[in-house]
Amino acid sequence: MVSSELAEVLGVSDRVLVIGEGQLRGDFINHELTQEQVLAAALSHPDAPDNNARKTA
Repeated sequence: MVSSELAEVLGVSDRVLVIGEGQLRGDFINHELTQEQVLAAALSHPDAPDNNARKTA
């Protein structure tokens, strides 16, 4: 599923990938994932270290 509607994505997904400018910005397991975490990954600078690497807890 591809969507920009965060509430919809969080409501139906087990895993969320955030892609921006052709780069993977975040790879999350949707267990207690927040819209703020998704937005932080989406708005992160592509040259910044990946602080949004796979979150499994």
